[in-house]
Amino acid sequence: MHADESTYDGTWEVFVNVAKQRDWTDEELTWFIELVHGDLATKERYEGLRRMRVIEKTAKNRLDFVVFVLGLFHLKMAAANAYWRIHVEPKSDRDEPVGLFEYINYLRPKATAEFAAKNGPGFRSMHETIYHATWTDVLECWRVEAKKSRGVDTLEAFAQSNPTWDDIMSMSTSMVDNCLPPQDFGDERERDKARRDTVFENMRLRNQHGLLYLELARAMNYGDVGRILELFPYYIAIFTAVGKDKYATHMIKFYTDLNHVYPPRLREVVLRNWLCNPKGTPDGFRAMDWLQELNNLYTKVVFAGHGPNRTKNLVFKRSVLLQVYRSLQQTIEENFYLTRRTVRHSKPKMTKILQRLQDQLANVDRFTFHAGRSTSTPAAGRSWIIRDAVNEGFGLLVKKKTLYNVVDDNTGEAGEAGEITGEDLGVV
Repeated sequence: MHADESTYDGTWEVFVNVAKQRDWTDEELTWFIELVHGDLATKERYEGLRRMRVIEKTAKNRLDFVVFVLGLFHLKMAAANAYWRIHVEPKSDRDEPVGLFEYINYLRPKATAEFAAKNGPGFRSMHETIYHATWTDVLECWRVEAKKSRGVDTLEAFAQSNPTWDDIMSMSTSMVDNCLPPQDFGDERERDKARRDTVFENMRLRNQHGLLYLELARAMNYGDVGRILELFPYYIAIFTAVGKDKYATHMIKFYTDLNHVYPPRLREVVLRNWLCNPKGTPDGFRAMDWLQELNNLYTKVVFAGHGPNRTKNLVFKRSVLLQVYRSLQQTIEENFYLTRRTVRHSKPKMTKILQRLQDQLANVDRFTFHAGRSTSTPAAGRSWIIRDAVNEGFGLLVKKKTLYNVVDDNTGEAGEAGEITGEDLGVV
């Protein structure tokens, strides 16, 4: 069908076409539910249509049968971009030896310009950087804790000491207390400089933001929708703090609908269909909007033709044959024993790179409190402060009298990540 989903008319055509294909009558649409997964732009078009058609008589024309489900793939991309806004975008932090930009110089030395760009790096680059930087810091937390509790200087020596599972659990609890912001963290930051250690504070905050992202990604991969919902309040606050008001507003509405508006059976249906598992493996869950973007990739890029043959009519003709083309491609690849049969990257070998980064940072005791320390480079004559996005966001939410309007023609946040590529879809 020829429909421009970036407009209200085009979005309405899509809904009408779906109902026509299902052959639903007006009476059936009074008790049928259609789940629609998408990004902010789709959500705003849908909300606008419902507002404009509220006086219609039938459920079909009012779109009462549509239940919008927040797309987790786009939410994950927004979370990665929020991390970039907090830890990379501030130019004053880029000269800090233990700042994230210094990590990037080791982790992705050929891509520093991409991270310093106005809109930040691509999703895949930011995703991998968050993982590797967080791993580096968590390993250092383990080393500090091992030295404190077992008197060893290296993780290798700690492993050779044969710790029991109870020892590991006890050390993990101690690390959480020491290496993450406590409940009274806001009060700690209000102390006078002589009693503060801003480097230690900043590292605890970066641990918090990195581990929140890793937890979100893992929960999505394993289909743990309960844990995803537990992370919603944190990311609502973070998005509010970094200026992503639309994401925060739509998350609040979706969270409220799930817990206080939808009947129990509808809530269960939404949660059970929030993710899909194309591979059928324990860690193979993917967001439904990820599946939509994958189909878009095959439709508009992989099987869309090349040169003058790449026309709209050809794309429409081939769009209904995607599975046939994919099956043919797989058959040819297997029969001729072709290599490089996927665009998905193998996991990079980061052991040596992370060790080199650890060695570079060894002279900075970044996870031990030193009263009066304001930066890891005293000669710079400045303080290094990372935003406490969670507490800052909750404070802004409390002060707001009204939330951001869920219907707005400006959908800038919805498309700020740029065009989604095959590499982005390969992120797990």
